[in-house]
Amino acid sequence: MKLKQYRLLDNKQKLWRVLILCFFVVPLFSFFNKSNLEEKFNSNKQFIDEGLVYYSFEPKNNLRPILVVVEGSYVHQEGPQSIIRLHKPFSKLISELDYGLILIERRGISNESVYKDTFHKFNTPTQRLHDHIKLVNYLKENPPSWWNGEIFILGGSEGGPIAIKLAKNINANGLVAIVGCGDQTFKEYIWQVIEKMYFSSSWSDKLIFWWEDLPKNRAEYEDKCEEMKKNPTPNKWWFGQTYLYWSDALDQEEKDDFLALKCPSLVISGSEDVGVESTNSLIEKAISKKMDITYFCIEGMGHNAMNPEFQVIDKVLLFLRKNE
Repeated sequence: MKLKQYRLLDNKQKLWRVLILCFFVVPLFSFFNKSNLEEKFNSNKQFIDEGLVYYSFEPKNNLRPILVVVEGSYVHQEGPQSIIRLHKPFSKLISELDYGLILIERRGISNESVYKDTFHKFNTPTQRLHDHIKLVNYLKENPPSWWNGEIFILGGSEGGPIAIKLAKNINANGLVAIVGCGDQTFKEYIWQVIEKMYFSSSWSDKLIFWWEDLPKNRAEYEDKCEEMKKNPTPNKWWFGQTYLYWSDALDQEEKDDFLALKCPSLVISGSEDVGVESTNSLIEKAISKKMDITYFCIEGMGHNAMNPEFQVIDKVLLFLRKNE
């Protein structure tokens, strides 16, 4: 199958995507060039409902676990992309473990087409969680012949909190959260991001701050948040996402779901990531509850967890192998 790309954004949105991609918060799982996107993959493409597509990559042997990967937010100069690109960075992991890999698209996207209006109409963390729960229920009702019933959830960046809530909801066998969990709301995290940019000496941060007309103090930030909550439309944009997205995302938090987990969990953060203090605080709470937690705070790493020098995939491999 040949993966297609579509230009979906106006000029300002395109420039915003390029700036964010290159200089700011390149999301987890987006370090792949065009040639990666055009490769052909051997996968089974299936529909859960008319607008929801998923892909399954089968293991070599029978009676093997499933790994569901929850991707982070998209930031790409071409707009939303198919999740099938994530097969490549996880191929080593899946091959060595001999797991089945399950990837679910966001609504409006498949490996052959992108419908921008549909995508933005449904692109919220709450909708993504509901769709992943629907996926797992579908798999339980229609189990693959090779599946042993065990399911592990891996999420990065925006996908981290979704993965945590999903793992708690379905009573998963294990969880991996990469640069994507903490003990604060997303609203507080974004304010920390804005503050860091405001005081940054980087010309790229200053350019983005000016281009997006970001709030210069907490009062302005609160006003902007209230404005978006009162007008949750997919047709207005701020800071790279729609008002609809922000109205849903700002008050989201994963602390209680994380602390209620019964399964072994691996959390990976970077010492240079904006949310690392919040992650450290959550891990301390989990340890005090004697939860089964493996935690790595990787020195020198920011949000770029898929950089091979940090060996994140190797850490995930060891964790999953230990807890199968």
